[in-house]
Amino acid sequence: MLGRGIFLLVFLLLPASQTCHVLCQNGYELDSTTNRCIPVCSTPCCNGICTAPDKCECLDGYVRESDSICLPHCENECLNGYCIVPEKCACKYGYSTTDGKICQPICDGGCVNGFCSAPGECTCNDGYSKLNATNCINVPTVEAHIMTNKTLLFGLIGTSVLLLIGVVMYIFRKRANSAFEKEEQFGTYFSIN
Repeated sequence: MLGRGIFLLVFLLLPASQTCHVLCQNGYELDSTTNRCIPVCSTPCCNGICTAPDKCECLDGYVRESDSICLPHCENECLNGYCIVPEKCACKYGYSTTDGKICQPICDGGCVNGFCSAPGECTCNDGYSKLNATNCINVPTVEAHIMTNKTLLFGLIGTSVLLLIGVVMYIFRKRANSAFEKEEQFGTYFSIN
């Protein structure tokens, strides 16, 4: 080979027909359309070009994986996906891309006061706590909810205790009135002793 794409041609004169035939060196074969010797790679070049016998050169945007295989290259390494052609990613399940370069997790309904950190999983921003799968609320709001619930609980307990005291007093008064009425009716006085 004299230069890239230029190969030394050797001709053989056939005496009987008085015609010349191209003879290719070992590792080359004659391309009948161009009448040139071209290199032969025993394993076809995947995403590359055979530039010398059994030597593949990768196409632009591809990197060598093995002697005959060139894989597409993506600068951002396709986190959460894989490179399908140069600088274009295909995303794994649960991830999507808008620009073909970066795969982001999907959270249906988005994340309020947070961000989607994995498929279907929201992570709250600083100062926020999880309310449910897709909503985060401000920490002072959470504490206020807890205090409100505690106040309601203590209020409910206090009301229940007062109600119970009232019922007990009503029962004792009812019994005391009943005993007093019986004493008046029969003229008998009951004593505890």
